[in-house]
Amino acid sequence: MLEITLNWKPDPQALTQLVQVAMQEQKSLESLLDEAVTQYLQANLASNTLSASPATPDPFLDGLYDGSPELGSGSDFKLFP
Repeated sequence: MLEITLNWKPDPQALTQLVQVAMQEQKSLESLLDEAVTQYLQANLASNTLSASPATPDPFLDGLYDGSPELGSGSDFKLFP
């Protein structure tokens, strides 16, 4: 298992609350933070992977379907007379 050391300067009030929860649940700060990160990722990855469209539209795809349906019919004859 990978071990990472972070240089983190949390808000003092948030750290106090985190320590209180850790003491109440008899867990380490590391395990609480691990649970919090896991829940955060699950919540955000689940909603982001089901996105209906990309964040930025692709200009190629925007123009790909422009024009009338007849535009493509007979195009080989127009290009190669």
